[in-house]
Order: sequence, then structure tokens, then C-alpha cells
Amino acid sequence: MDNEVLSILNETGAWLPKGHYILVSGDHSSEYVNCRIPLGDERYRQTIARHLAELFESDHIGLVVGILPSGALMAPLVGGVLNVPALFAVPQHDSFRILGEMPRPAAKAVLILDDVLTMDRPFLTLRRCLEEKNLGTVKSFGVIVDRSGGRLSLGVHLRSLVTKSMDLYSEGACPICDQGIPAWDLRDPYMDPMRQIVSAGELGDRQVGLLYKYYADVYRVAGEPDRADQILRIPKEATLQDCGNKKDRVAVLGASKATSNIHDTAQFVARELGRYAITGKFIYTPKTGDALPFKHEPFESMNEHLRKMIFSSHLVLATHSIASGEIIETCWCSEALKPTLGLAFTKQIFKKPEPSCPYLLFCRRPGYVQCVGVQAIQDRKPVMGSWICKSLPRTEMCPFVEMDLSNMLLDFYCSNPRMTLIGSHSLENLKEPIRSFIENNGIFKPGIALRTKQSLK
Repeated sequence: MDNEVLSILNETGAWLPKGHYILVSGDHSSEYVNCRIPLGDERYRQTIARHLAELFESDHIGLVVGILPSGALMAPLVGGVLNVPALFAVPQHDSFRILGEMPRPAAKAVLILDDVLTMDRPFLTLRRCLEEKNLGTVKSFGVIVDRSGGRLSLGVHLRSLVTKSMDLYSEGACPICDQGIPAWDLRDPYMDPMRQIVSAGELGDRQVGLLYKYYADVYRVAGEPDRADQILRIPKEATLQDCGNKKDRVAVLGASKATSNIHDTAQFVARELGRYAITGKFIYTPKTGDALPFKHEPFESMNEHLRKMIFSSHLVLATHSIASGEIIETCWCSEALKPTLGLAFTKQIFKKPEPSCPYLLFCRRPGYVQCVGVQAIQDRKPVMGSWICKSLPRTEMCPFVEMDLSNMLLDFYCSNPRMTLIGSHSLENLKEPIRSFIENNGIFKPGIALRTKQSLK
């Protein structure tokens, strides 16, 4: 393991915090390393390239091919140290487009470079492509980080500067999913994996600056100098005065530990429903979904900032992912008689037999559960509000109680006719009710409700 490179990765924050990431391969992991951050610094880039070249000095390399985007920066530098030409490989569906001046005759030994190794498919596809184009025989593969822990065997000289075994779980067998921890889905083919994390404010200013420099250099080399701004914008700040009229605004609440749920919900509201989606950190613009930093005023406390956000919006979406979250914000919504749709993200809906609570509805399409405890008040029942939840046996607890939503929070939804609580395991199942709630100005119209849990499967 190269200690100097490991120090660079640590110093630049390339190892992201422990969390829940869905990788491009579709596997889930609690860890993610982004080598693009240190590659944004030219000094670190030169150091990493020099160390990579040293790994292959004895392989008699005749051609270096770098997989874009990182390969656009690494291949010329490594090729320069080894005194051989360099090409770029642009991923295209199940193949690659090769850029650069093609060497003739074919190289006897080709070195492929990438930043991180998780799976073998990209390497095997590129090797086949190079050999079909008669560009040479692939003998070596170099990466900055081998996150497979050395488990993969590619049939060539595989060398890395850092080797680290990082957990990988297949879809449906992920213990992090079972814990209900929201995931960053990094598979969007039209967006760099880091842009949504950058937009959600999960990186520091220096990390964002290095990423921006990285893309500026990548696309300058690739002949598309303006594309960096399209992939990773550094946005301007916004205020409530920039957000049209009150009826154009939807406040999106949630715990800071569940940032991805807040971000994904806000982007859906902005992009697909054409409203300003306002969170504690960002204002998402209609149609584009751009996240503009929403800064608090001087001498304004956090509570004052959030209260202003709620009272200045026409509707509220409150995401609930962790126990005891958003109680005071939900209290403000109830106090202001604000039309509020609570969104509980929980897998418990699917894991236990359906509870017998008379105020719990399972909706067949698109697949969510709804609490209608407010009906007890309308029916003039002596037991109402969260007292209904407390009166049920433990074996009959509903998904909302199972995920430890507090009695106080449940009481708001069970006693205020302008507040509705629904839940599902994914945002996809909640998009239709969110659309109905917003397009009907805060009047929630449920889907087809059945009393059988099997309808959700």
C-alpha cells in the first residue's frame, strides 16, 4: 500500500463518511471513495501518476489507455513517465469509443488505467474492444484504489496504489437497507455520482472546488471545455424573495441524517411538479431542480429559519426516517393549520402481518400505507389521537409505531384533518400521492385502499 497516496486520499476527504451508497454496479455499500477529488489538484495528480507509473516500469508497456473521466488526466501523465503514447476510452453502453492518435504498429503490451476497481466488467469490455481494433495486447491494469481487496482476478498484471476490502451487498440482501438507512443512488447515467451529494451539501467547499477543477481539466483534455459547468455547477445563493408567490412554494422537512430522502423528494417536487421546493439548506428551482444554497439571515436562529420556511410556504412535505425527528416542525405545521403530508420511509410495511388497527389503510396502487386516525374524531370516538396507537397490543403495532415515530408526532397526524401521514419503503411509491396532494392544493386524495397487505407486493 502506498502511504503517500493513502495520505492524499485522507487529506482531501476522498473517503466519504460511512453511510449507504448504491454503486454504479448496482451493489450496495456502507463506504465510498471518490478519487476524483484529489485528482482535481494538479500536484496530487502528478504524484499519483508517478506512483502508478512506477508500478509498471518492468512491464515494457507500449501504450497507456485511460478510462474516462479520470483516465483523461491519468493516462497522459503515466504515459509521459513511461515515455509511451496515451489514448482515452469513453464508455458507450456495452463498448468504448477510443480517442487519440492511434499507434501503429499495435503495442505488444497495453496498460489500462482507472481510478477505482470494484467490478471486472468495464476492464474486460475495454480489453475486448482494444484487441478487436488491433491496438495491442492488454497485459496490465492499474488503479488508484482496489476496493475489492484483491479478490478479483483479471488474467493480467493487476496493481493498485491502495488495496482496501470494502463491503458489497447485492440488491435484496443488504443489511443497511434492513436498517432503513436512506441510500445515495449513484447510478444515474446522466449525472456524475457526486453531483447529488454536492447539491445536498454533503461536501466541504474545498472538496467541491477540487471536483470542479477536476471536471474542468477532464473536459478541456477531451475537447469539451464548457461541459464541466453542466455536470457540476457551483450555484449562487437564493432567498425566499426569489421563490415566486407563496402558492408556488412547498417546504420539505426532514432530519439531517436522512439528507438523500429530503433531496430526492425536493427534486421530484421541483422538476416534475414545477414548484419551488424549500429545505433547510437549499431552494430547488422549478423544472431544472437546481439546488441553490438557502442561507439563514444574520442573527437568525435555526428554529427561526425553519419556522420562517414553513410559514412562508403554501404546503409542507415532512419526511420521517428516524425516531423522534421533526417533532417541533410538525407542531408548527399543526399550529398554523398548514396542509401537511407526512412521508414515512420504512420497510416495516412489508415485513409483518397487517395490523388490525381500524384506522390503517393499505393502498394497492402505487403501494403505500395511510394513517386515517383523524376519522376517530369525526366519528366521535372516546379514544382518539395517539391514544389509539397506545391502546393496541405490541403485536398489532402499525408500521409508523414500529419505526419509533413518537406518540406526540403521531397525535398531530391523528388529530388534525389538514395533516396526513403515509408511508412506504421508497419515494417511487409515494410520488403519486405527493402529486395528488400538491395538485389539489393540500387536499389528500388516497389511492385504491384495501385491507390486505398482499396488495402491496
